[in-house]
Amino acid sequence: MKWFFVVSACGCFLLHWCAFAQSLSSSKLSAHLINSYTVGGSEIVAGRPQTLKVLGLDSGFPSGMVQSMRDYRAHAPGGKIVVRIYSPKTYSLANDATASASDFWTTVLQPGLNSLTALDRALIDFLEGPNEGQTPTLGYPGSAPLQASRWFNQFWTNLTPRIVTAGYKPCIGSIAVGNPAGTVSEMQSYLAAFVPALRQAKAAGGAWSYHAYTVNYTTDLGTEIWYSLRYRQFYSYFATAYPDLNTIPLILTEGGVDQSGDPSLSGWQARGSAADYQRWLNWFDGQIRQDAYVLGCTLFEIGNPESWGWPSFDLEPIAGWMGNYLGAPTSVPPAPTGVQARAVPGSITVSWTNPPLNPTTWTVKRSTTAGGPYSPIAANITGGVQATSYQDTGVINAVTYYYVVSALNAVGESPNSTQVSARLTNALPDVVVTAVNWTPASLFTSSRAVFSARVLNQGSAPTPAGTILGVGFNVDGAGTASWSASYTAALAPNASVTLVADGGPTGNYWTATPGPHTVVATVDDINRFPESNENNNSLSVPFTVYVTGYALNSGGPAVGAFAADAKFAGSANTLSATNAIDVSAAANPAPAAVYQTARWGDFAYVLGNLVPGSNYTLRLHFAEISPAVNSAGERRFNVAVNGARVLTDFDVWAEAGAKFRAVTRQVRKTADGTGTLLVDFSHGSANDPICSGIELYGAAPAAPPIITAITVTNGTATLSWQSAPGGIYQLQYKNVIGESSWTPLGDLFLAAGTASSVSLPAPAPQRFYRLSLVN
Repeated sequence: MKWFFVVSACGCFLLHWCAFAQSLSSSKLSAHLINSYTVGGSEIVAGRPQTLKVLGLDSGFPSGMVQSMRDYRAHAPGGKIVVRIYSPKTYSLANDATASASDFWTTVLQPGLNSLTALDRALIDFLEGPNEGQTPTLGYPGSAPLQASRWFNQFWTNLTPRIVTAGYKPCIGSIAVGNPAGTVSEMQSYLAAFVPALRQAKAAGGAWSYHAYTVNYTTDLGTEIWYSLRYRQFYSYFATAYPDLNTIPLILTEGGVDQSGDPSLSGWQARGSAADYQRWLNWFDGQIRQDAYVLGCTLFEIGNPESWGWPSFDLEPIAGWMGNYLGAPTSVPPAPTGVQARAVPGSITVSWTNPPLNPTTWTVKRSTTAGGPYSPIAANITGGVQATSYQDTGVINAVTYYYVVSALNAVGESPNSTQVSARLTNALPDVVVTAVNWTPASLFTSSRAVFSARVLNQGSAPTPAGTILGVGFNVDGAGTASWSASYTAALAPNASVTLVADGGPTGNYWTATPGPHTVVATVDDINRFPESNENNNSLSVPFTVYVTGYALNSGGPAVGAFAADAKFAGSANTLSATNAIDVSAAANPAPAAVYQTARWGDFAYVLGNLVPGSNYTLRLHFAEISPAVNSAGERRFNVAVNGARVLTDFDVWAEAGAKFRAVTRQVRKTADGTGTLLVDFSHGSANDPICSGIELYGAAPAAPPIITAITVTNGTATLSWQSAPGGIYQLQYKNVIGESSWTPLGDLFLAAGTASSVSLPAPAPQRFYRLSLVN
C-alpha cells in the first residue's frame, strides 16, 4: 500500500492512498458477512476472494460491516462487493408489483444506503433486493406459480432502474435452493417469464443470484444438479431458448450446507465435521470454477452465530482454513493423514480424511512390497464426504497390497502418507456399527439412558461362535459409560443384530446431563477376534438431553426451587430490596425473597435445551422494588417471546396495585425448532424493563378458540370467544369469503382468562372474521 500527497485545484494538500493491485484468489469461494466483523471474517477478507457479500440494515449499516468493505477493497481492489439490506418487510401477490418495487427502494434500500458516507457507498458493486421468501418468486406460491413469476418480473423491472440510477449494479433474484420447482417444462416457463428482467439486468452490467446449498451433502453430480448446481439447468435452457442470456453473470449469494433451513440443525456444524465441510467445499469450488459465468459463491454465514442467529452455519471455526485456502499456496501440501485400506469381496477401498489447504487433488500409489517402490494407480482425485476415497478393483485374492497417498497443489506434490495395507480374503469377518439408539427416546436431565447399537457383519466370514461380540459406548470422550458383552452367537456375513447395553461402570445406563452430547459406539472394542479391517469399528452419533423446565431468580441467588440468575443476555443491571413483599394477590407466586431482587434494563432470557415444537407455560414474576419508581405509570415496558409481543407497556405497579406487591403473568408458547424460547424484555413508553423471576414448565397445548358471539353497534363489531389463559391469538378477516387468504387485523392478543373479547371497526358492508391460535 502506498500513500501520496496530491495538490487539489484549490491548492490544498490531500492525502490519498493507493493499494497496488494484488491478484485475487483463484478460488470462487467467499463469505456472507452478517452483524459483526469477526476475527474469522477478517481472515477470509485477507484471502482476497473474488466476491464478498455484506448485510446492511434499513436502519443503517453495522460499523463492522462498513469496516469489512473498506478492508476488502484495500486487500482486493479488483474484487466485487455485493450488498443486501435487511428488512423484515414482505410482499404478496395481493400487492401491486410496481408499487412494491417503489416501496422497497424508498423504505428499505435508500435509507440503508443513505446511512453510509459517499466514499463507503462507492465501495459497493452489486446491490441485491429482497431475500428469498420476502416476495412472490419464480414458481411460488404454488397456488399461482406463473402469476408469481410474472409478478417477480414486474417487481424487478421496476426496481432495477432505481438501483442503476443510484450508481449500483443490480443483482436480481435471490432464488432459493431447489427453485423454481416443478417439472422441467414448468421450470422453464417460470424462467421465461423472468427473461425481461434478466435482460434488463445484463444490459445494466448487473447479475442475478441463486442460493447454492447442498441439501443431501453429496459430491454426486446427479444429485447436486437439483440443488447446489441446479443453476446449470437454467443455463442449459438459456443456451437453446435465450442464447443472449447464456453469459449473464451469476453470483451464488448464499451457499453451503442446508438441510431444511433450521438455524441449529441444518448447517454444516450439525451435519458433520469441519473436515467434512472443507472437503465438500474443495469439491464444490472445483465445480463452480468450471462455469465462467459464476462470479463467486458467498457462503452463509459469519458474524452472527448466537443461539437466535444461525449457529450451525457459522463459518468462524473454519475461517482460518478458508483464509489459507483462498491464498495462493506457498509450499507443497502436507502428507495426507487418516489413511485406511479396507478389503471387501472383489476390491480394496483406500480412504483418507485430511482437509485441503488449497485447491488440492490426490494421487493413490500401490505396491506389493512393504515400503515400496510404489506405482501411481489413480490421480486427480478431488474431495468427498464423508471421506475422500478410491476403490481399487485391480486386486487378486490372498495378495497383500500396500498403499500410500500424496496431495498435489499449484506448488507441487506432498510427501507420501503413512503406508497402509489390506489383503483380500474369504476367511475374515468385518463388523461395523450402522446405527446407535437409546431409551427413553427423549432424554431429560437425570434420565437413565440405555444405549443400543445395530451391528452389521460386512465381511466374507461369520464372527466366531462362542466369542463375545461386544460393543462399548463412550459419551463425550469421557471413557466407557456402558457396554454390551453377552452376545456370543456367530453373526453371518451381511447379517445384522441389535446389541443393547447390559453392563457398565454404574450399571447398563448413562445418567443424562443437559445439553448436546456425542456417543461413540465401538464394536469388537477390545479386539476379541481378527477382522479384514480393524479400523472401521466406531460410529459417532450426536444427541441432546432436554431440560424439563426452568425456575430462575432474576438478579438474585438461589431461593427454594428457584436457581440463581442464569441464562440471560444483555443488561447486567440488578437491584435488591429488604422490604417485605406482599404475595397474597399473585397467582402461583414464588417465594417472597424472589421478589426482593430484580434484573433491569434491556435483556433477554435464552431458555434452551427444550424439546423442539413442544408446548410450555412461561410464568413471569414481577414486583416494583426500585426507589426510582413511586407511582403507577413510571415504568412501562414490553415483553416478547420468540419474537411475538406478549406484554405491551406493562406497568408492574399498576397491575399489582402497590409497590412491594407481587404480580405474575403466564404465557403459553411452543419451543422453536432449535428447542429454544427467547424471552426479550425491551423499553416501552417509560423507564427500563424489570423482572423478578422466570419459570418455564411443560404444558398441554391451548384449546382452539371458539367464537361465542359477535355484535355490531354503530359500525363497531364486538367479537367474543372462549380462550385459554396465556393463549396468544391472531384476529384475521376477509371481506369476500372466496378470497385466497386471510388478512391479519391488529396486534396479537394475550388471553388473561377463559373468555376474551375485542372491539373493532367494521368498515366493509360485510366482513368475515376468524381467530388463529399462534402458540
